[in-house]
Amino acid sequence: MADHRKSRKLVPLAAVLSVLVAAAVGGYALAGSRAPETVNLASTSGASGQHVTVTACLASGKLTRVSVAAAPKCPATSAPLYWAAQSGPAGASGQHVTVTACLASGKLTRVSVAAAPKCPATSARLHWAQSGPAGASGQHVTVTACLASGKLTRVSVAAAPKCPAKSARLHWAAQPGTASSPSPLPRPSSSSSPSPGSPPSAAPSASSSPSTTSPDPIPATTSPSQVQTATSTSPASWAWCSSAPLGQWTTPDGRFDLYNNEWNTSYNPGPQTICGNSESDWQAVSNQRAGNTAVLTAPSVQIPYNNSNGYPLSDFSSLSSSYAENMHAVAGTDAEAMYDIWLNGLNKEVMFWVDDHGQTPSGSVVATTTFSGATWDLWQTGGGYWAFVRKGNASSGTVDLLAGLKYLESRGDLAATDKLWQVNFGWEICSTAGAPETFTVSNYSVNSTPNS
Repeated sequence: MADHRKSRKLVPLAAVLSVLVAAAVGGYALAGSRAPETVNLASTSGASGQHVTVTACLASGKLTRVSVAAAPKCPATSAPLYWAAQSGPAGASGQHVTVTACLASGKLTRVSVAAAPKCPATSARLHWAQSGPAGASGQHVTVTACLASGKLTRVSVAAAPKCPAKSARLHWAAQPGTASSPSPLPRPSSSSSPSPGSPPSAAPSASSSPSTTSPDPIPATTSPSQVQTATSTSPASWAWCSSAPLGQWTTPDGRFDLYNNEWNTSYNPGPQTICGNSESDWQAVSNQRAGNTAVLTAPSVQIPYNNSNGYPLSDFSSLSSSYAENMHAVAGTDAEAMYDIWLNGLNKEVMFWVDDHGQTPSGSVVATTTFSGATWDLWQTGGGYWAFVRKGNASSGTVDLLAGLKYLESRGDLAATDKLWQVNFGWEICSTAGAPETFTVSNYSVNSTPNS
C-alpha cells in the first residue's frame, strides 16, 4: 500500500502557554452560581493609543478564554469580566503602573509591570493601568492577582490574596453588576485595511516588533495564522466552533485544548470546522478531496505536560487514556484515529493508531508487541518517529500509553531522560471522498502520574 503519511510540524501548545493559577476565588459566590456575577474591570489610565476591550472568564483564581474579539461564553461557575486596554507598546502615565501582557489563544502570558515583553508573532501586546491603592470604594470592588515570572495567579474579586515572597500583588478597580456589551475592536487605518473579501471586523496580523509610535494591531480572527479563541459564531449546541485553519480553544477544565490543525497548507486542504463543549464532547466536520493520500489536517484534543516543558519519562509511573470516537467512514475515507505524543519538544514523535481506514505509516514494521489487550505492529522511520498500529480497529477503548513508551525504552529507541511534552488525540485526515464527513469524540480522558 502506498505511503500515506507526510512529515509535518505540529503547532505546539508551548506557543500559547496557559495562565497558571493557584488559589480559589474566595467569598464572591462564584461556585455553584447559575447566574454568575459580571464585573466591569475599568482601566484608570488615560494613555493614548487604540483602545480595545479585553474579555475573560474568572473562576477558582484563573483567567481563561481571554479575548479581544467576541465575548466568550463562560461556564456556569465562572464570572465574565471585561476591562479597557490598549494594543501596542505601553508607556507609563503619572504614578500609575502599567501592566503589559501577550495575548494568544485565549491566554495572557509574559505579564509584566517592568519592560514591555517581546510577544511572539502570533500574539498581540496589550497594556492597561493598575489602579491606585487597593480597596473597595463606594460600589467598586477590587480585583487582585499575584504576578511572578510573567504569570498571573490567585486572581480574586474578594479579599486580596497572600502572594508568595517572590511575586508582586496587582489590583484593578472593578464594578459589580450587569455589564454592557464589550466595545468592538478598533477599525484599522486605511493603510492597513483588510484585503477584499475579509470580514469588516478583521484586523491586521500582530507584529512582534516593539514600536514607540503606534500600537500593535490585534490579530485578525479569521486569518489562517491566528490563534484567537473566538473565530466563528458557535451553533447553539456547542460552546465553541471555529473554521480557522489553526483555530484553538481551551476546554472548561483548563487542562485541554481543541485544535483545528489544518497544518498542510502546501497541499491545499479543504474546509474544516471544529466544534466542542469539552475534551470528551467535540467534533470536526471535514471535506477533503477524493483520492488524496497525503495527510491534510489533524483535528485533535491536546494536553501539555509541565506547562509544555515536559517531564522525563523516568518520572512517570502511569499514563493511560480512554477514548470513544466515530469517523462515520465511507468507501473513500482515508484517515486514522490516533494518539500523537511529542517528546523533547517536536524532536521525537510516537503515535498509537487505534482505528485506521486506508492509511499506512511511513517507514517499515520493525517489531510486534502486545499491551492494553491488543497486538500492535511498530513502524519506524529514522530515529525520531514511531507508530504503534493496532491489529484490528477499535473505535473505543483504553490505551496504556506508558506501556508503549516503556517498550520503546527497552529497545533503546527512547531514553528515560526524554521529556514527554504533549499528548494529543484525534485524526489524521487525507480524504473524505470529496464530501463533508463528521468526526466525533464522545468520550476522552487522560490519567497519569505525574499529572499534567
